[in-house]
Amino acid sequence: MKCCWAMIATSASLLLAGCGGGGGGSSDSGSPSDSAGACKSIQDVSGVAQASGSYQGLMNINAAGNSEARAFFGANGEFRVISSDGYLSGMVQRDASSLSVEDGRIGIAGSNSKPTSIVLSGTLAVGDRLSLSSTSPDLTTTLDYQQPSSFCMKNGDYASTYNNVNSTTSLTVSSDNTITGVTKISDSADSCDVNGSIAEDDHSISGAAFSLSLTLANCGILNGEYQGLGVFVYDSKGIATDIRYIMESDKIAFFGKLTR
Repeated sequence: MKCCWAMIATSASLLLAGCGGGGGGSSDSGSPSDSAGACKSIQDVSGVAQASGSYQGLMNINAAGNSEARAFFGANGEFRVISSDGYLSGMVQRDASSLSVEDGRIGIAGSNSKPTSIVLSGTLAVGDRLSLSSTSPDLTTTLDYQQPSSFCMKNGDYASTYNNVNSTTSLTVSSDNTITGVTKISDSADSCDVNGSIAEDDHSISGAAFSLSLTLANCGILNGEYQGLGVFVYDSKGIATDIRYIMESDKIAFFGKLTR
């Protein structure tokens, strides 16, 4: 059976895209340590790292109308943007307030073809707004920066188990940054095995997205390798309350939110 490339922005029941609260799990790393040192804000860094963080806004592809979009940017310029209509990924370069992407990827929801390459240009107002656009295809996306807490993986308590609202997905993040867990494609399906890890990125910038990879097994046609970006959201005490991520393969892209 041929599988069309698909987009999942906020689905709570398909694959890992679980939204909302619920679930539990105890930390295996204890409370945040003051000795770990303070995290840097995007004002404390330079270059493309000043674009790092979480964003929300709008995406418009081929003048089809605006759809709500979420985006993550890492300290090295790696990014992911997703909406119900399309998906972008790549490495962004910065020159003052100008941004460029020479070899990005775009996927369009419902398309029968795999993601294709795209060239993007845009602008950055640090700590405020970021935009990316293209003429082929006709695409615009405008994203507002989401102010993070003062914590980061360097000094935050994030090692724990995270679940979605209906418990079809459960992932455990260990203190060595490995990921294990299970997910279901639907409530009636058998559980798929999930294994992965968080990359050794710069984990010292508040709000900066980290790279992660996941492998799905016992998932039928969705078996395989997935690459993406994620963030932990911390409370005022430096304890992560949830993990959010955008993942992609040649078959599917999705946004997920799991709660501790």
